[in-house]
Amino acid sequence: MNIRNQERKNNGHTIG
Repeated sequence: MNIRNQERKNNGHTIG
């Protein structure tokens, strides 16, 4: 998996 994709998912979960 792409690291950038994981970062975006993590960010979304944290901010969301």
